[in-house]
Order: sequence, then C-alpha cells, then structure tokens
Amino acid sequence: AEELPLELVGVRALAALRRVLTGEGLAPRLLASTTKLRFGECIIRDASLPYTQTLSLTNSDSAPLAFQLDAAALAGGPFSIDTLAATLPARGSVTLNVSCIPRAAGQCLVHVPIYISDPEAGDANAPTVRTDRAYLTLTLGAKAATPRLVYDRPEVVLPTVPLGMQARAAFYVINEGYDNLQIDYRLPADTVRMPLQLRFPEGRLVGYSRKKLLLLVTFAAKKPMSFTAKIELLDMEGNRFPINVTATADNSLLTLQPYLSLKAGQITISAEEGKPPTLVDEEETARAASLASTPSKKKDDKGGAHLGGADDEVLPLAKAALEPAMLAEESLSAVAAETARSAQMMMAYISAAIVKLSGGEHGFPAPLLHPRAKPLVDLVALLSGKNLSMPQPPADRKNLRALTHHLHALLESVLNFLRSQGALLGGVRPDHLMPLEDFMRYAEERLRTPAAEGSVSAQRKGLPRRQRKALELEHRTVHAQAWLALLVQLLRTLVMNRITMRTFAGLPGFPDSAASALAADASLLGSNLYSTPEQLIIKWVEFHWKNALPQSAKRIVDVDTDLRDGHAFAAVLVSHCPFLLTAPPTTMLDGEKAMPDAMPLSPDKNDLGTSLATLYPQPCDEAGCLANLHLVLDALATIGAPFSTVSPQQLHAANAREKLLFALHLFQTLPHFVPKTTVELNGGLHAPVTKSIELSNPSRKPIMYSVKLEGAECFRIEATSVRLEPQQTVAFRVAALARFTGVAHGRVIFLSTGDGLSTANASTLVFLLRADISLGSPLEKAVCEAKLYSPTPVVIDVTNPFDEACSPRIKIVEIRPPFETSSPANEKPVGVPRGRGSKQQQQQQQQQAREAVAAAVSMLGSETLEEVTRKLPSAVYCAASMLSLEPKGTAPLTLQFLPFQMGEYVCTIIFSDERVGEFSIELRATSTLPSPLETLRFSTQVSTSQSKDVALAFRNPQLERARSAVLDRSLREKERMLALWGKEPLVKGPLTLSLASSSPFFAVPSTVDLVETKSSGNSTASRRASTSNNTAPSTAVATPKDGKSANSAPPNANKLDVRFVPKASGIYSGQLLLSSPLDVRVYELHGTGNAPNTKASLEFTTPARQPVVQELPVVNGMDVDWTVSASLKGEGFSGPPSIKVAPKTTATYPLQFTADWVCQREGELTLHNNTTGDKYVYALKAVAEEPLAEGHLVLQCAARQPQALSFKVHNVSASGDACALTVDSDLLHVSGAPTIDVPARGKGQLARREERTYELTVNPQLGGIVHGSITFSAP
Repeated sequence: AEELPLELVGVRALAALRRVLTGEGLAPRLLASTTKLRFGECIIRDASLPYTQTLSLTNSDSAPLAFQLDAAALAGGPFSIDTLAATLPARGSVTLNVSCIPRAAGQCLVHVPIYISDPEAGDANAPTVRTDRAYLTLTLGAKAATPRLVYDRPEVVLPTVPLGMQARAAFYVINEGYDNLQIDYRLPADTVRMPLQLRFPEGRLVGYSRKKLLLLVTFAAKKPMSFTAKIELLDMEGNRFPINVTATADNSLLTLQPYLSLKAGQITISAEEGKPPTLVDEEETARAASLASTPSKKKDDKGGAHLGGADDEVLPLAKAALEPAMLAEESLSAVAAETARSAQMMMAYISAAIVKLSGGEHGFPAPLLHPRAKPLVDLVALLSGKNLSMPQPPADRKNLRALTHHLHALLESVLNFLRSQGALLGGVRPDHLMPLEDFMRYAEERLRTPAAEGSVSAQRKGLPRRQRKALELEHRTVHAQAWLALLVQLLRTLVMNRITMRTFAGLPGFPDSAASALAADASLLGSNLYSTPEQLIIKWVEFHWKNALPQSAKRIVDVDTDLRDGHAFAAVLVSHCPFLLTAPPTTMLDGEKAMPDAMPLSPDKNDLGTSLATLYPQPCDEAGCLANLHLVLDALATIGAPFSTVSPQQLHAANAREKLLFALHLFQTLPHFVPKTTVELNGGLHAPVTKSIELSNPSRKPIMYSVKLEGAECFRIEATSVRLEPQQTVAFRVAALARFTGVAHGRVIFLSTGDGLSTANASTLVFLLRADISLGSPLEKAVCEAKLYSPTPVVIDVTNPFDEACSPRIKIVEIRPPFETSSPANEKPVGVPRGRGSKQQQQQQQQQAREAVAAAVSMLGSETLEEVTRKLPSAVYCAASMLSLEPKGTAPLTLQFLPFQMGEYVCTIIFSDERVGEFSIELRATSTLPSPLETLRFSTQVSTSQSKDVALAFRNPQLERARSAVLDRSLREKERMLALWGKEPLVKGPLTLSLASSSPFFAVPSTVDLVETKSSGNSTASRRASTSNNTAPSTAVATPKDGKSANSAPPNANKLDVRFVPKASGIYSGQLLLSSPLDVRVYELHGTGNAPNTKASLEFTTPARQPVVQELPVVNGMDVDWTVSASLKGEGFSGPPSIKVAPKTTATYPLQFTADWVCQREGELTLHNNTTGDKYVYALKAVAEEPLAEGHLVLQCAARQPQALSFKVHNVSASGDACALTVDSDLLHVSGAPTIDVPARGKGQLARREERTYELTVNPQLGGIVHGSITFSAP
C-alpha cells in the first residue's frame, strides 16, 4: 500500500487529502514471445510466396488454458495466422505462423485481440474463453511496396583520373520482387560534359534465379571536368531506379593526388627531353593491350554496353564490389591520418600565404567552419575579389532547424560559386561540409518518413540507433575529405590558375631572358599530370636550382621524389636570399666533404644566415633529408616567412601535392625578398645618419607591417611595426650609428601581419642597407703649439664614449702642412718704428717671401722633394700603443710634438678596440718659428747705415738636435730612422736658403747658397744679385752649386752681410728668416736709430680763470710700448707726469694753462722717451687777459614796480682769503648792499667753491630794454 502525497501549495497538510493506494501483483497466465511483429518492407508479389514470421504463446498456469484470436481483426488485411484458437495444457506452449501477403502498396497496421478463458468459470478440463475483455493485443505491421531494383550502395564515386585515362567502378543492382526482368538503362543525355558508359558483364536479366547483377561504369575525359550525374535502370513498365555517379578528371597535381596515392607502385612518370611529364598506368596499359587482342564482345544499341558473360578484366572489380562500402576501422584510421596530415599542410599554406585563421586547436576544419562557415566565405571573397551572394540568416537565431538549413544553403552557395569558377567539386555535398550536429539534424529531416513528419513522438525519438551510427560513420569518413577537396579546388581555381606567363614578366629574381626562354618551352603544355601553372612553378624552381646549386640541379619530373631531399627548396632560398648561405659546420659526417667557408656578411656578432651551405649532398638518406629540410624551414623562419606548424618530418613525409604547395608558398613569398633598392647610409663614427623609406598603401584596407632589421649592429629603426591607413603614405626612418669604420651591410624587411580580412595581406618589402663608415668628426678636438725643432709634450684627456671598459689600440694618422706654409708670408713684422712701414709694403714683402720659398723648393740639390719628405719623421709621437679606459672613464694620453716643418699639422688619433668599437680625437698642432739662433744688434744715427757680416753653418744645429730627439723616442724608432737617414744630413748640399727680413730697415739678399766643405764642414755663403727693393745693393760672390771646388771658397765664406738703415730715430726690432723646405733658421734683429735733441716753443692766450689745453701728439711707430715722462716748469702750467703710448698708435700729452687774474707767465716742458731715449724741449709763454662775465641774466619786470634779483658770488681775491667784495653797477634805478662778505677759497683744483647770495632790487621808471653790468671786486 502507498499513500499519495497530495498537498495544496501554500497550505498546510490536510487530513481530508490523504489517500491510500492498495495493489496486488498477479502472475501472468499467458505469455507471448512478442506482442509486436514488424514485417518491415514487403514487396508485392505472388501469393504463393508470402512473408512469414512466428509467434510463441505459453500457458504459465497450473491448469489448462484456452485462448482465441479475433478473426474479424484479420479479415480483409494482408495478414493471416494459421492457428486462431487452441487449449494449452498446464505449462504448455504453441507456435503460431503469421503470414503477410501484401496486395497494395502502403503502410498496414493491424491490432489483433487475444482472449483467454476464465479460471473460475466452466470446466477446468474444458475451459471457456471469455471474449468480453482482451487479455493481450497482438500488433502486426508491414510496409507494402511494388517490385523494384536497389543498389548495394547509395552512390558511386569514380576515382579521380588524369586526362585520357579511364576511371572504372563496379557495383551490384539487387532485384526485389521481379520474377523475370530484362533491365534497361538510361545515361545522361549530355555525353560531352558527362561521358559515362555502363556495362553489364553478367548480362541484364534478373529474376528468382539471379537476385543481383554486377554493373560496371566507366569514365574518361580529354579536358578537366567534374560532375555528379544519374544513371537510371528501367523495368518493363518504365519505372526508373536512379543512382548518382560522381566522376572527376583533371591534369592538375592538386586534383590528382588521390589517384597517385591509390595507384602508388602501379604508375610511372615519363618525361622525354623537350616533352611534358606524362603519367603512365602500366596496369591499364597491359589491360588495354589484352582487350585489343581479345575478340570484341557483342554490343547493344546504346553503344559500349557489353552483353553476355563476365570478362576477365572485371573480375577484380567484381571482387571489390563485394567489399563493404564503408571502410574498416583500421583503414578508416589510416585514411583519417593521411587526411589530417594533408589538411595540416593545407592550413599551414593558407595561414602563411593568404590569411591567418584562428581556432586551429580545435582541429580541422574548425578554423574554416566556425562560426557558421564565415571564415570560408571570407576566404573565398578574399581570393576571388568578389562579394558572394549569401542567403540571409534566419530571424530566430535559436531555431536550430532554421540555422541548419541556412548553413546548408550557405555552403551550397559557396560550392556553386566555386564550380562556376572552374572548381572540380562534383563529389562534394553541402551536408558533408557541415559539423556533426548539423549533419545529423539535416539527415534526420531528409530520412524521416512522411508519416513521421506529423508525429511528435517520432520527431522526439529521432532515427534508429543503427541508422544514427551509420550516419556518424559516414560523417567521420567524408567530412574532413570533403573539406580538403574544397580547399584544394579553391587554391587550384583562385590561386594556382592565376599564375601565367605574364606573372613572370618583371618577376623579381627572374631575368627577362629566362622568361623569354620559358615562353618558348614546348614542355609546358600537354601534360596529363601537371597543369600549366604547376609546370610554371616547377620551371621556376628548376631555374633557381641551377642558378644557386648547379652541382645538384636536375629536371624536376616527380615532385615527390625530386624535392624530397630539400636541395631544390634550399637553392630557391639561396637564389633569392644569398645571405642565407653562410659558413658550414666544423664537424662533418664520415665521407662528407666540407664546403669552403663563406664570408660573413658583417663583422658583427649577429651574422645572418642559417648555414644553408651545410646541406647534405645527394644522394641523401632519410636523416640527411630531414636535416636539409630542417635548414630550409629554419631559413624561412629567419627571414620572417615561416611555414608554420609544419615540421621537417611532416615536410619529408608530404606527398607530391603538399610539396607543390610548399613550392607555391616559396613562389609567392621569396620574390618579395629580392631587395627593392639599396639605402645608402654613409657617415662617420658615432654620428647618426638617417634616411626615410616611403611606404604607400593603395588598397582599401589598412596594412600592418612587422619590421625586421638584420645585419650589422650599427643600423637602427624607429619602430618594429608600422600601420598604413588606406591611401596613406608613411616615411619610415632608418638610421645608422656605427662604432666601427668600414662598410656595413644589412637589410630591413617589412613583413605583412595582416589577417587578410580586417587588414590587407600585403607583399613583403625588403631594402638593402649599406653604410660606408669613415672616421667622421672626432669626438674631441685638441690644439697645441710648439716651436720648430723643439720637442713639446702634449697631454690629452681621453674619455671613453662607450658604456663598457675597453683597451683600444692607438694609431696616429698625420697630415703634414704643405711646404708653401713654411713661407714667412704669414708672419707679421715684429716692429716698424713710428708707423712708417705701410700695409702695401708689408704685402710686397710677403709676396717676395712666397716667391723665395718656391725658388728654394726648386733648388733642393741632388734629391727631389718627395725623396727628402720621405725622410721626415712623424711630428706627433706616442710611446704607448694601448690605453685602458673604464666605462665612460677618462685617462691621460701623453704625446710628443716635434715639428720639422712650418705650419699646422692635423693629426687624427684613432682608438680601436675590436670588441667594443672605435673613436678618434683630432689634434691640431701648430709649429711656429724656431727660437732665434742669435741676436744681431745695430746702433747708428738716423740717415746713416750700419753693416754686419754673419757667419752661417751648413748644418742647422737646431735641426740636428731635433733629429737626436727623434732617435731617443724608442729603439724601434731609432732603427727605422737611422735606416733612412744614415750619417748624412737631412738635405744634401748645395743648400739654397731664402732670406727674408720682417723689417724693411734691415736689408738682406733674397737667397743664399750653402755648400758643405770636405775638411771642416763649414759652408760658403753667396748672395744673389737680386735683392729686395728695400735692401742696399752689394756685390755677390758665386759658389759652384755642385760643391766640387771646396778649396776655392772665397775669403768671406760663411758670412752674410746684413745692413741696418734707420729712417727715423727709435728702436727697430725684427727677425731674419733663412728658410728652405726642410731648414729654417731665425736671427733676432735689434737696431737703434739715434736722433739729435729737438726744441720748440708754445704760446697760450686765455681770459683769466678760463683754462686752456694744448694736446701734444706722440706717435709710436714701433712694436713695443713707449713710456714718455714729462718735466714741467712755470706758474699756471700743468700736465700728467707721464703717458703710455701703445705700439702702432698715436697718443697725446695734455698741457694746460690757467690764471686767476690778468698776467703773463713763462715756463718749460721736457718730454723724455724712456724707451728710445729721445728728448723734446718746449719753451712755454702764456698771457691771461680780462676775465669774461660770469653769466648773463634777463629780467622781465614792470615799470615802477620794484623786483628782486639774486646772484651767486664767490671769493675772487688773489690770495683766496676771506674778504668783502665791493659791488658796482652802471644800471639806473637799482639798489642793494655796497659790499658782500665771502669766505676763503679752497686750495687745489678739486677744492669745493663756497658761494654767497647777493640780492639786488630793480625799479625801472620807464618801459623799454635796459643793458648794464654788476661787478663784484675784491680788495
């Protein structure tokens, strides 16, 4: 017993709702083996051949039991039962035979009640059946159908074959219900587009004795085609029984790869010279020969359908037709693995060359299918450049049935579009492309019977389990293969077929001559294995193979075997990117020869390349092939064009189609790596050099580039990515900042990172970079100065510009001054007295000095200028060969500057550390005139002259001391210079020296020749007849230039006449310069021009109390300061005690006279030049007249109106003591005090003057202008 749990919602339990259920379980009395008999589909046939099933009834009582079936329920129906009533003993049973004889087509369902006896009524041995209530109900069901022909498979798919080859498939037709039937058939009417043939090897008669019949369908085409057509079998009444046949023929490797895999080992590729590769099926050839030798069979009126017994050539097909249509689990797994590998290669190509797809972790074909096949639609639109017309999605996005139908329609639209573009997709159905859930949902709707359409329970229950398993197996078998076939045809029609001869016109890396030869190649046409675009790609690979690796190049006939070792792929890479060919490894395999070392691209540590020079030579075993393919894939990754998700093992195991896809990827990628141009970045060390690369985006989508910089470390880029908006132009800057001198190489690669959808998938751009780096501007500059022939130490502070410690080697590059700079033309005259040397005269002297030097260069003696110059040592010398510097640290560097020429030396000190870098410091060292050898002193009266003879030595003592200092630098320097110099002088005689005086008041000859004598080494000097304009004429004595007559030297040998001619009194200073290109001597000149004393007179006239100043000019024409002292006598005269007069200027001495009252004075002024000793005396006479009025006042007043007028008065007495001034006036009508007291006057010119105010009253009586004066007189 059970209580029903009844309660009202929200109300507590009520006792009135409590109900108790009581039940009793009874044992069954009559047991049936089944209560439902399903006859399934029954063909309408002769009544003598009924469909029969059995049913068992068992009495489970301990007493006899009677049963009875309701015969009325069976009346008029197709069903009959042999026993309708019987009595069963205790525990007894009976078997009933149920027959079905259908008479009309359709569904038939009958419910037959079974009645049994009542145990409580009647005789137990003769029970009576109660018919008022059925104990059991027997359900009988069948589906009647007319006679028909069925097939052993739902469709026939012929294998894909090359053009000109025959595809065959055998299948069975099964007789269901025909007693005797001669089968007729109907082929597609369009035999050009659908050239199918049907053969009946076992005849066309079916009946009771032949339940199934073998059929053979064949197909051959001369041009690419793919279709699905119906072949119909007909009975005598014209009923049709169709079956779909799919056939494909092509001359493209992309399409024929399944055929190659199916016929592996049975086919060969024939390729004669000058002819295209041709696929030959040896088995087919032998069969055709056998058929040709056999008498032809009888043909029917349809042509080509053989009649009669079975042929020997169809026996294998008949055996294959008996095999199940679905593959076994082992074969299915093998096919799935092969499809997965091919799909991975296909997706790798699409991601690398076309568009990046996400969702690869979910397996193939999820990246193209989700969501709702949108990636596929976008991919087709991208490749075709067209917007596809797609069905509108359903309004109710939650209606799964509507979504399924939309997906089916969308996929069908894509397939139709591709077929219109030439895709061979006859065997691909839209539902095979759908995911499993949508496929099952679509299949359920397609297979559901019309009766079940309106049944909710049938829709809820779905398909039987066995049918669902079959559908799942079908989807598992064809889903991935259908998608693979779709992608293959997508690439064949929208990518591969666009490669034509025009593609090779101007193709980077493919010269015009090769393109012309390719256009004339007859082997491009006529192949039944490779299409023309595929042949072009193969020829492209062959060309670069011969160009880069000619030792291993050959004609590519079999893509699978000829490309397996990786040599061809590596050659294509090297031909487009030569930098990938770098040095081979140090260890080689046994028996393998090492290739010559390849030169690295740059001295930087990041050398480019992946060592493609280390390819294992042919023939290669599997390990060698894998190693080569590993290098190829690494090289692609190095240049930024990886073939992602593919390993060397997968590429080695790839079939011919997949290797062709890899070659297609190289064809689409590598030409873009041929540099567009070379960007020159020439400059100096540590100085950034920048140039811009102009990038343009002509497309309607943005372009994203990932920028990759390779090569020397000196190159820089401003960013690692750049985005170009539609129709935008961007200037991308590339810079070079070098640490080392020399030529550096590199490249900048712009790799498109677009996904092909939101951003455009642009071509790769490559630009070569070349930087010719010189020293450029030095990091620091230093200057120094030294006298000729005088060694001078120079200390330079060197700062490390790098962030790491370095120990650079030191190298000095010296640029000597030209010999013309040794001219004294740039030397200013030291002293010209009183400014009497004009500028024009100085320019004339400088020009004469230049001419003298030029003449001296032409008279070097027996040696040329170059020979003598070669003997000159380095003026700047560094004892240290290396310097240690801390990061950004500073260290002193000591140099020696010892000049042997006049002028400016430009020295570049180069610091070079092979590990860290280089830098330089510029030192500008100026050599001035050497110290004077001697001072020549002269003293004479003005307008007279004085001469001196100067003894000259052949060897310059200062030059000889400088040579000794050079030998003392180091032992190595000493050995090197002694080898050049020997014991002879630096310049062999005779030696010509040009003479120049810095002062025009010292006269010298223009040149002098010195000849070294054999005995003493003294020189003989001779003056040339031509002298400067300001020199006094003298007699010249000539000496032979070759110096042979040593004993014939004149008595005045080694003497030079120097004459001093002063034009005015004063001290004259100058220098005498004796110069040749390699011998410069200086003598100091000092002369005094004495003049007689001079006396003059000066007169002064001025009013009293008004000072007067007379400025006396003093002109200094010399190059030294003058100090002039003054001695002054006389009352009222004043002036400074001394004045300074700068060189080449005029100064004035201010002489002043002032008198307090009318007087006459006399005095004397003496000016003494302390520098020259001159003395000038001036007699002074001064007259002081009446003083002038102190002021002029104007008073505006009215007549007869008194007005006050004030005056400021001061002490004007001679003594300056306090006094009373008397007031006088010649004006009328004025009044005032007769006197005014004034205080004492201060002493000195700077004393303050005390003033008093005097007030005068003016009272004019008449109008008009009145003039007068007021005088204040001291006592």
